[in-house]
Amino acid sequence: MPINLQQRRLELDMTLEEVGKLVGVGKSTVRKWESGYIANMGRDKIVKYSNALQINPMELVDPQHTLENNNVVDRTAKIMNKLTPNKQERVYGFALSQLNEKD
Repeated sequence: MPINLQQRRLELDMTLEEVGKLVGVGKSTVRKWESGYIANMGRDKIVKYSNALQINPMELVDPQHTLENNNVVDRTAKIMNKLTPNKQERVYGFALSQLNEKD
């Protein structure tokens, strides 16, 4: 699901002006990005905008996640990143046991 840029900005308690200053554009440009009126932006703006919103730049480049590699390692890493450290250790332990197990 694509990220809601306006919602993310508001979560960070930032105004359009504040984001615009960080990115180097006017507040109207930020508003157009949020509304989808301007879908394309320069690479330099993508990096600055993603930094301002504290998101991965890929959220701006590929909001529908169509470029996402869907292999098992990537899927597992995504899940691992969502787990608590204790649960990560348990998953790691299971993976080690699977590695040492003879098929």
